[in-house]
Amino acid sequence: MPLQPCPDCNHNVSPDASFCPNCGKPFDGNPMMVLVKGNKSGIVITDIQMQFMSMVEFMVKAVLAAIPALLILAVIGFVVTLIFSAMLRIGH
Repeated sequence: MPLQPCPDCNHNVSPDASFCPNCGKPFDGNPMMVLVKGNKSGIVITDIQMQFMSMVEFMVKAVLAAIPALLILAVIGFVVTLIFSAMLRIGH
């Protein structure tokens, strides 16, 4: 398939593309995709269509998943503190 120019920036784009990789303009009436302006890496943010309670459930699961990591970091911090305090006592 031949490439087609983007209506905003004239960059050649595949007709199968959902957005222009150069300027981020969405195609096919897809208002969900927005290019992060000022970012040359071309990151695309996609709006997630979720019901409110589904989003709340997702966020609660994310928080619960972070608890074990926080506990591990707390244990590591406690061990490091014990080691440093023992080293300071030995030096005096």
